[in-house]
Amino acid sequence: MKLSMTPIRVTRGLLANPGMLSRVIENALTGAALGVKADYGVTTQTWEHRVKFVIHSKTGERTITTGDKVYGYVDRGTRAHVIRPRNGKRLAFKGNYRAKTSPNTIGSRSGGASGATVFAKAVRHPGTKARNFSKVIAAKWQKELPKIVQRAIDAEI
Repeated sequence: MKLSMTPIRVTRGLLANPGMLSRVIENALTGAALGVKADYGVTTQTWEHRVKFVIHSKTGERTITTGDKVYGYVDRGTRAHVIRPRNGKRLAFKGNYRAKTSPNTIGSRSGGASGATVFAKAVRHPGTKARNFSKVIAAKWQKELPKIVQRAIDAEI
C-alpha cells in the first residue's frame, strides 16, 4: 500500500491566533462531516427503507452515526442463517433478487425482489457479504481531509 501525504500551508499569523486556528479546525471538521454524511446517504438512496444519519459535534471532533439495525447488517454483513415464518405457516417472497448495493462501493442502484412468489416453511439464507461502507467512506475522507483543511485555512486568511 502506497502512502502519500498532502502538505498543508500554514502562515505564522494563523499559528499565532488561537481563535483563528480554532475556527479553521471547526470549519474543516464540519465540512468533512457534511461530506461523509452525504456519502452515507448515497449508499441508501434507492432503498425504500429510510435510514437517518446524524452528525454529532464536539469541539475538535465530529461523529456520524445511525441507529438503523438494517444498515448495520448490510454494512458489516451477516452470517448464513435460517429464516422461519413468525405469524403464519409459510414464508412468501419473490423468487429473484438483485442487491441494490455492492461491497466496497459508495453507491446504491435499482434492484430488489422480482419474479414469481415462492412459498416455503423455512429458508436457509446464505448471509450477506459485508458492504464495508464505513471503511470505504473513512478511507476516502482520510485522503480528502488535508484538502478541506487547506481550503479552511485559505478562507480564514
